[in-house]
Amino acid sequence: METCCPVCGSKMEILREERGKFRRRYSEFDMRILILRCPKCGKEGVLRIVPDLNMENFEYPV
Repeated sequence: METCCPVCGSKMEILREERGKFRRRYSEFDMRILILRCPKCGKEGVLRIVPDLNMENFEYPV
């Protein structure tokens, strides 16, 4: 998996990985939370991955 920085386009690196739960209606799924950082410009982002639902969400603070 490779995520690029939306500002400068360089490859982001993983600072840390956390585990969590994602709830949808009456079901609960395992979720991986990756804290990413761009080595070039220093911006950080959060990537949430729910493998069972084949879902990804990347949040990049402005």
